[in-house]
Amino acid sequence: MATINPWQKFQRLLPKSSYYRATVTNVIGDGLVEVQTQDSQYKVSSNISVTVNALVLVKDDVIVQILPELPYARVEV
Repeated sequence: MATINPWQKFQRLLPKSSYYRATVTNVIGDGLVEVQTQDSQYKVSSNISVTVNALVLVKDDVIVQILPELPYARVEV
């Protein structure tokens, strides 16, 4: 009887792709866009039309969706 390794079972639950939120800093053209995260700046490809300062969702270095502008509040207790 084969047993299932709990670590492998846990790893199967995790997403294979990386998602992150970024702000568009520069539209280079030909589907290439510069985006800024909290940590660093990347060049990613875009299949959709984006403008500077737009919040976007990036998956595997491709802009997937434009995110809405939502209010943000940080509360420390």
